[in-house]
Amino acid sequence: MSAGPGEVGHADQATAGTAGTADAIYQLGYERYRGPRRERGSRAWIIARNVVAQAWQSRWGVKAPLVLTAMWLMGASVAMWFLRHELVDMARQAAGDKIAIPGPEIALYVSTQAFAFFAFVIATVVGCRAVADDLRLGSFQFYFSRPLRVFDYGIGKLLGVGIAVGLPMLAAPLCLAVVRLLFARDLGDAWAHADVLPRSLATGLVGTLSLTVIPVALGAVVGHRRWAQAGFAIYYLVIASILEQFALQFDQPLLALLSIDANLTSVGVALYDAPMPPDAVLPPPLLSALVVVLLLALGSALIAWRVRRAESSFLGGRL
Repeated sequence: MSAGPGEVGHADQATAGTAGTADAIYQLGYERYRGPRRERGSRAWIIARNVVAQAWQSRWGVKAPLVLTAMWLMGASVAMWFLRHELVDMARQAAGDKIAIPGPEIALYVSTQAFAFFAFVIATVVGCRAVADDLRLGSFQFYFSRPLRVFDYGIGKLLGVGIAVGLPMLAAPLCLAVVRLLFARDLGDAWAHADVLPRSLATGLVGTLSLTVIPVALGAVVGHRRWAQAGFAIYYLVIASILEQFALQFDQPLLALLSIDANLTSVGVALYDAPMPPDAVLPPPLLSALVVVLLLALGSALIAWRVRRAESSFLGGRL
């Protein structure tokens, strides 16, 4: 059936109107984006940078622990220089077994405990809210309206929190290890103590991963920042301490396996060949490392499950 003259006229007008609109849009400067496009793998790094930028806005939760970390780092460096002095070596030889005068490596081990507490504060403030705030504010509509994979989102959040936590927990011990080598008397002494670098790296990684995955997973499951922060603080400061005291009172080291601090101390004692703390009963180092791996796997699985659930809720399900 052929179209009438009027219909053809309307079609021509519509076509002309569309072309005119396109010309007008082009003249206004709107055109298809032809610049560089980001690789899929870089999206996780963008999310990580956003986590770090938001974390840096916290004065007392992030900046204050980092300042205390820097102050402790300088104090430990001075103590390390003093402990490797020849006068201390002479006093150590004169005392013999009567008085245990520690070497400079002990400053590394003791400092790790302080760095762990500073990292705990940052993990509580930054880690517990990394996913919880997105769940509460409905930010997944922003994330998953774009071609973003659940894997990229999870890795980006963990990487951002890990950077913030790793500054006191990983970077500071490595700096102290480098200072220890710089204070060596000669190249032979530096080579003899070069193992402090991998020891510091291993201890820092255990602490950083534990204080990154667990609070992020707790925040993802709870879905509310303040509840997650309160829960993680109570667990770390109260419940874990009670478990450590039970392990000491009943001489059952396995009770301390659920304590992040006890597992970190156990691994640190083994790596630094440090003396056992007098007021603690620690689990075996290998068992502590195994429990840490299991907790990291469980935390990662919980994060993936919660984020996938949020993604499906955006597509029509329920949170």
